Amino acid sequence: MSFASGRARVAICFCLLLRFSPGPEWQSSPVSYIEGIYYAITKIHAVKVRLGDAINYIENPDKTDGQELISGYNTAPQTAVLDFSITAAMARKARNASAKKQGNLAYHLIQSFSPDDAVTPEQAHELGRKLAMEFTDGKFEFVVATHINKDSIHNHIIINAVSFYDYKKLRTVPYRTAQQIRSISDR
Repeated sequence: MSFASGRARVAICFCLLLRFSPGPEWQSSPVSYIEGIYYAITKIHAVKVRLGDAINYIENPDKTDGQELISGYNTAPQTAVLDFSITAAMARKARNASAKKQGNLAYHLIQSFSPDDAVTPEQAHELGRKLAMEFTDGKFEFVVATHINKDSIHNHIIINAVSFYDYKKLRTVPYRTAQQIRSISDR
């Protein structure tokens, strides 16, 4: 066997492994394998328009035990849209930038636990707060809402795209950011 054909065989095996291996949900399995440690499925996407709609959705009283499972960091959940907008406006003013090109307004993270996990809504909420705090290094405002309206308890986390600390934008890189969030969540 020549070196070239061996390399081709390895490449084909690697492609088959990628094609037929379980997806990202397998890497952060929702089922606990170690007692007391919860592995959640995590997702992130940008909020480009209508931040108010995103905040209103996550704060829905029917899904959050009458809004008992909602908290904010450096913002009150009820005023988050206004606070996020003020931070963005102050950042634009500090950079002498125009409001024409705004970019992402916020980021929406979802952290979903398996129904097989014995996680309580309060524990899930605290895990969501810890995830957001570590992901943002405490430099971005965020709102955490824990939804209990489905079989699986899940957190919705809206993070301001602009830091209140240094007015820098939250930088995300597809796949790398998702992997970072999964890594923090699985700790």
